[in-house]
Amino acid sequence: MDVLVAERSEFHRNGLKWMLHNSGLAIDEYTELSTADEFITEINRGQYDLMIIDVDMLRENDWRKLSSITDNSILIGTTEIKDFQTAVRCMEVRFSRLFIKPINIQNLMKTLNELVEKKKEETMKDTQSEMEKAKKHWVEKLISGEVTHLKEIWDQALQLGYQSLPTVVITAQISRLNQQMRNKSDLWKKKVLSQLYGLIERFCKSHRLISASVNDEFVILYIPKKGEQKKETINIVKSLGNQLLEWVKNESGHALYIAIGSEYKDPMNLYHSYHEAKQLQSLQFYFSQGKVSHYSDYPDLFRKEVVEQSEVPLTSDEVKDDNIQFLFHHLERNLKEWKMKGVNPIYYKLTLIFILKELLNKYQKSEKERFKSFLKYSENILNSQSVDEIFPAIKEYFMELSDSKAFNIHHLVVERALEFIHKNYMRSITLDEVSEEVSRSPYYFSHLFKKVMNMTFVEYLTHLRIKKAKELLLEDDLTVGEIASMVGYQDPNYFSRVFKAISGDSPKQWKTQKNLERTRN
Repeated sequence: MDVLVAERSEFHRNGLKWMLHNSGLAIDEYTELSTADEFITEINRGQYDLMIIDVDMLRENDWRKLSSITDNSILIGTTEIKDFQTAVRCMEVRFSRLFIKPINIQNLMKTLNELVEKKKEETMKDTQSEMEKAKKHWVEKLISGEVTHLKEIWDQALQLGYQSLPTVVITAQISRLNQQMRNKSDLWKKKVLSQLYGLIERFCKSHRLISASVNDEFVILYIPKKGEQKKETINIVKSLGNQLLEWVKNESGHALYIAIGSEYKDPMNLYHSYHEAKQLQSLQFYFSQGKVSHYSDYPDLFRKEVVEQSEVPLTSDEVKDDNIQFLFHHLERNLKEWKMKGVNPIYYKLTLIFILKELLNKYQKSEKERFKSFLKYSENILNSQSVDEIFPAIKEYFMELSDSKAFNIHHLVVERALEFIHKNYMRSITLDEVSEEVSRSPYYFSHLFKKVMNMTFVEYLTHLRIKKAKELLLEDDLTVGEIASMVGYQDPNYFSRVFKAISGDSPKQWKTQKNLERTRN
């Protein structure tokens, strides 16, 4: 550390010199000055780490020249006068402290040590920041394939403190990040990414890995040990990936999707490993809870033949109300196979869109509604980040479509049954007879009728007959027996009991009451 003391009083210069040499500070060069002219001349020659200045000796021009001193120096002022204007000027010139004479040596020594330590920390942070930038730039060049000279890579690696070059690229992303970002601010996203990078950086330092944050993903480079074989490398990077997955999950609660490319001994080809890891990243659509995937795990990665060999989904002609569940079983079976073989998720999304189109054609009769639904759900499918996010929603929508269609069919069946009942209520008709008329089994029709009409077939027929009987009772020339026969009852006494159970009065009482009401009106 280079120290400069500019002080008019020899007594104070000696006291400061004694204090500084006994402070424990590592002083390399110590300079004493007694006038403002000497001070201004000296600071024009070079920089000092620490300067203790008697500000009372500074003139107007000296203050202006002093303001050009950079932030690299620690400035301590001393004065005999408690003057507000002097304190303001010291703040403007970026003095760290201003002491009033006589100076308390203990306070000054304590302040100096605190300021020096703070300066060291700031310098270390600046150095680390510069090193981090240099490392990130170096990593970006390697993974982008911009390396033109091997010597350049080696020189930069040595400057960064790496004695060997990486051979494998690992990428890590937060699973379902965009899904989690819904209704969250960019500040929240930045905070989460910063937290995650801090955890990954700590893990990488403890496992001799190189890490860098590139956009929203974390890039990790693996350096093998001397003599390490390819199979060993694969097992090691997979193990490290699983350790990182567990570490981040336990520390933050976030799941990572970790993709690992193949090994490339030539650093000029390392970008191939990065591209392989990037290809694997799209498979996180299948793994919303996080996973470690190595390129060697998917020999059929993105092979179109796997899709071509898959069973074709049902067409609109084959889609029926009773095989909708089979359709979802088929989709889930395809999902399991494609997930295992590493088929590009876009094919699965397109399959869902195809099924969506077929079902809309079958269940949506309105062309306008069909088009609106197709746009809405196909966009959701294409933008989905995970199968767990989109498949349940699409399945629910498909079931709603089929249930809606089934509901319409049910109403048509019951309407046909009601038409038959209204034409034949005056004779003795049965549930079996009506069921046969609408081509349904008695058991199925009975449940269907109650579901749609909210009453049983017998209850509806009874209420219909009593309603018609009331209309006939208002005609004076018809007897109760005649009316009973006309609404399907052969026994007048049974008819009367049923009528009273529903209306509260016998047929004659009900007729008398209605006639009285009409007379009053």
